[in-house]
Amino acid sequence: MKNIFVDFHHAGLGYALKLLFEDRLGYSLYRPIGTSWFEKGFWDIARPYNNNPDTIKQFLQIKPEHIPVDGTPPLNTIVASNLTHYEVEEKAHGYIQKCVTFQQFLDMDIDTIIASIPDHWITYKKLRDKYKPYAKLICQMGNIGWHNLELLKDGTVKNLLASVAPFKLSDNINKVFYHQEVDLNVFSQSAVPKDKKISSFVIGLPDEQVFLNYQKFLPDFIFTAYASKYAPFIQTIKELSEKMKEADWIFNHKPGADGFGHILYSSAFVGRPLLIDFNDYHDKLGGELLIDGVTAIDISSRTPAQNVELIRKSNPKQMGLNIAKHVRELVDYGKEATEVRHFIDNLK
Repeated sequence: MKNIFVDFHHAGLGYALKLLFEDRLGYSLYRPIGTSWFEKGFWDIARPYNNNPDTIKQFLQIKPEHIPVDGTPPLNTIVASNLTHYEVEEKAHGYIQKCVTFQQFLDMDIDTIIASIPDHWITYKKLRDKYKPYAKLICQMGNIGWHNLELLKDGTVKNLLASVAPFKLSDNINKVFYHQEVDLNVFSQSAVPKDKKISSFVIGLPDEQVFLNYQKFLPDFIFTAYASKYAPFIQTIKELSEKMKEADWIFNHKPGADGFGHILYSSAFVGRPLLIDFNDYHDKLGGELLIDGVTAIDISSRTPAQNVELIRKSNPKQMGLNIAKHVRELVDYGKEATEVRHFIDNLK
């Protein structure tokens, strides 16, 4: 069985990789724990935050358990430990992560290393070259930006696992395009209620004035913005699914969207139509879900008054059925797992 070492910076991505590599493909995933990773120079998650000590503790500290001040679940709740690794309860998705300190990583046979942020594409190459020279390095890509595009051009990337809209790449790169998996046991399709409720789940409610304007224009609707100053963080995906199913519409305004969005695809699988700016997902993977008036309403193509009229006369139940059918026609996790296995068999 292959041992795969992978970084951890996003709970949804971490769980999607677990569903793919452990549940579907039968490998074992290990992620970093312990501040020695940062001290040794092989952990860059906090770099965008000027290596804030709280961020380092949030992701790496073993004891005492670090409780995030932002209200999100703690990341390093130890439930068991042995010589080879720690077992950590991942509270948001409800599973056990296998975690290794820097020394445990050195002592372990590692077949493959996955780096899921551009900084780690570089850092983990150094880690591999110095300590695990026979391991293969996979660069996971969930966002498209200048940094990773430059690394794709300069030869840094040999193996690319990309959950973005397919685009042209050098034939010298071993690549596979796929969707990050959403747990369909949790995000199961359900009937749209008749509660006239519009909910947002985008962290921080970017460009909140747009949301507040629609709240003003639709006073007979219930508006809730989770993960913002208007409503608390949702702690688990089970709770997230339940809150989605309570809504008639999902408001998903996210300027500069990354292209793949767990909220976007979870909403679709549950069967909730979207109120969304199509420009946010132009030429990005999430754009495949959006058909104006069928699966979603493009709030950028009309005036707010026209959108309000359209919301009132639309049938969210039928649109919910449309988007649930559409996403299942687009996404086949089993087929994609077979393609990823072929990709792994050809790692460079």
